[in-house]
Amino acid sequence: MDYLKYFKRLLTFEKYPLFRTVPFKYLLLNILIIGTLLSVPYMLSFFNTNQFANALSEVKDDIPNFEIKDGYYVGDEKNLTTSKGRIVFTEESLPLEDAFITFQHQGIQIHNMTEDYLPYSSFNKFNNDNELKQYIDTHTKSTGFFFAVYSIIQIIVMAAFYGLHCYYYYHLY
Repeated sequence: MDYLKYFKRLLTFEKYPLFRTVPFKYLLLNILIIGTLLSVPYMLSFFNTNQFANALSEVKDDIPNFEIKDGYYVGDEKNLTTSKGRIVFTEESLPLEDAFITFQHQGIQIHNMTEDYLPYSSFNKFNNDNELKQYIDTHTKSTGFFFAVYSIIQIIVMAAFYGLHCYYYYHLY
C-alpha cells in the first residue's frame, strides 16, 4: 500500500519535497513505470506498422507492377483480399472506406491509421513493386527483434526525460 502512496506523490508536482522520505528504489521504479506508460503510444504505432507489413506479406506474390514517379503511383490497378481486408492498387485519387490499404495516385491510405493519405515521399524504402516486396520480406523477418529493441529504447528515453524533469523540478523549487 505504501507503493501506491509513493506513486501518487510522483504524479503530483506539489509534493516533490516529500521524496526526501521515499526510498530510492521506489523513485526509480516510478520513473520506469511512467516511462513505460509514456512509450505505449509509440509502441502501438510500431505494432500498426507491423500489421501493415503483415497484410502485404499475405499477398506479396500478387502485387501488381507499379512505379512511383515524382511522388505519384503509376502502374496496374488491382484489388487483393487479405485477412485484414482489401488492398487496392489504383491510379485514382478516391478514398475507399472499405479497403484496409489503398495505394492511390498521390499516396497510401491505411484504414483506421490515417485520415488522409500518406505521400509516397514519406516511404523512401520502395519506388516500385520489387522494392516493396523486398521491404516486406525485410520487415516481416525482423519484426520481433526490432520491436524489442525499439520498446527498450523508448522506455529508457521516456524514463530518462521524466527523471530529468523530476530532478530539475525538485532542485529548482
